[in-house]
Amino acid sequence: MFKKTWGERAISSVSFGLLFFLLASPAFLALLIAASLSTTIFAVVLILAVVYVLTLAVMSAAFNGIFIAALYQYAHTGQIGGPFTAQMLSSAWKPK
Repeated sequence: MFKKTWGERAISSVSFGLLFFLLASPAFLALLIAASLSTTIFAVVLILAVVYVLTLAVMSAAFNGIFIAALYQYAHTGQIGGPFTAQMLSSAWKPK
């Protein structure tokens, strides 16, 4: 179905992983800064960073699943679902 819609060799141009990495970077930076401070501050920042990164990971997985479901619906029926546009879905996969 994806082959019929986007062609023989397709790759995803949407990267939720890159977005996740960019949003998680401040947590790692905060950990580096807190490591030079007291142990108590580092422990608190570590707990907050873990909660933040786990929350981002869950949200990233959910958004990726929603987008993949919309791509499947678009490839299967040609209908656009959710908050996506035809351009977003048609350009999500590009020939290699």
